[in-house]
Amino acid sequence: MLRYLRVLGLAGSATVTHGCGGETSDAPAPVATPGTSARTALNLGAQPSVADLLRQLGSPHSRARAVGPHRLAYTATFKLVPPELNTRPRVGEARASPQSIIDTLELRYASEANEPPRFALHQENDADSARDVVLLGEQVYTRRKYGNWYVAPLESRQYERWLDEAEHCVHDIVEFAAPRLELVAHPEGGRMRVELRTAATTRPDLRSQRSHRAWHAQAEIDGVSGTVVFEQATGLWVDANVDVRYRLRDPAGVEIAGHASLVAVRGPLDVSRPVVAPSQAQPVPETPRYQPEQERLLRGLGGR
Repeated sequence: MLRYLRVLGLAGSATVTHGCGGETSDAPAPVATPGTSARTALNLGAQPSVADLLRQLGSPHSRARAVGPHRLAYTATFKLVPPELNTRPRVGEARASPQSIIDTLELRYASEANEPPRFALHQENDADSARDVVLLGEQVYTRRKYGNWYVAPLESRQYERWLDEAEHCVHDIVEFAAPRLELVAHPEGGRMRVELRTAATTRPDLRSQRSHRAWHAQAEIDGVSGTVVFEQATGLWVDANVDVRYRLRDPAGVEIAGHASLVAVRGPLDVSRPVVAPSQAQPVPETPRYQPEQERLLRGLGGR
């Protein structure tokens, strides 16, 4: 989800439509270290700070994996809308163009706490792009939209990054809204509902300091609303509905209205939809290497 926040942030300063036709257009989330204790109780307190909330939401997916099988899904919507102008653009005049994207993701994690990873991840957007990943122990299956399934041995722990990015969907939008965020916590039995409100003043110190989110400093947050619900026993978020309205300026100084929203849910896995190997998956084609290159690589492996 973070990459869409970043892309639309850049769009506010870099993407324009020219009067004579033609268009020009323009980070990953951090890799969390696995090993967080499972079933860590929620640690927000009666009056949590924004930093407390971000710390809780920033937990790696390893915490959820330790709890066992689950389903995680979200729908994120992003929009940038420039002001309406009643005049036609002059030749060569740059004007910002409206942009929007809807991103959806579903993660079905099927492993128990001490089992090898087994999950299916599907992500797509309304720009006709999609990806599927299925991991079964030491085999990983991948497919892009309209493409074939491919299978290959699992050779790295890159999948942990994919899982963390899904887990951090709520963190990313809350972090963006943080400078104008005010929180009210409501204990509800075995859960904690955190209400998100618009603070009266902006706190610049709460803007993200990560280099790939530098455009956050240029965004003025106008309004924040929504809720994030946590399970007390595990500390995991189980439901989120967040809405953020903000403003950016393009290179010409024109103010552009932005809107980001997220609806996310975590719950039990549907046993009627088992995570299984896709049928008719093909081995990933090997990259052909010509004889001189093969010899050079072999010499390197031999220490010569």
